[in-house]
Amino acid sequence: MSKPTVIVVPTDFSAPSWSALNWIAESIGDKAVAVHCIHVLRPVSTYIPPTAGAAMAVQYDTNFSEIEKNTTDRLGKAISAQQARFDFKISGEVLSGSPARTIAEYAEDINADMIVMSGRGYNPIEHFLLGDTAEDVVRRATCPVVTLKRPPEDKNAKGLFREEFGELREELKRTRDELNGEIGEARDELREEWDELEGKWESFNQHIEDVKHEAEESRKDIGSALALLGEELKHGYERVRKAL
Repeated sequence: MSKPTVIVVPTDFSAPSWSALNWIAESIGDKAVAVHCIHVLRPVSTYIPPTAGAAMAVQYDTNFSEIEKNTTDRLGKAISAQQARFDFKISGEVLSGSPARTIAEYAEDINADMIVMSGRGYNPIEHFLLGDTAEDVVRRATCPVVTLKRPPEDKNAKGLFREEFGELREELKRTRDELNGEIGEARDELREEWDELEGKWESFNQHIEDVKHEAEESRKDIGSALALLGEELKHGYERVRKAL
């Protein structure tokens, strides 16, 4: 096989996923290599409950657009930091879809010579974990796929998951407590929105508690739901604050 010049690196922002860049530098080490780092967000339909109406679907779509924009900004900053460490050119793109299918199709669309990915990323709050898609990417891809040896299982992953989301919960709780004392005098339509936010707040807390009983494979879905709920609560509390 000729030396690869176009390489796709999926990332979930975890250290294991970025280790693919180290492998490329050590194993290929060519300045002419072009590395495309991609992050895949699951589509918004994944998070819309079956009973949701059209209005809620629009709201979810709006919030998903915000998440997509924020993730694009985050990826750009991460790539800038990584670029300083390597001679080859690194670009980035945020995509939406089923992770394995999207990775394989993207690689085919840009005529990639190779996909290099970590066997498992352990960042608990990201929208997908690479280990759950690596084997599927191997089956789907039309180019060679290098899956790097996955690190040992982090026995504290569940605790870290709850700790990181616990910080977000504390931030949301402070905002909620500040607004809760003022909402009593608000007009009816604002109180209705507050009641909806209270339902989401209860759901957010329940998801965190559910982690105690879930296997690692399920935590990624809980993490995705928590990330979206967190964004919805932040935007909702901001709307209420401005309306008071």
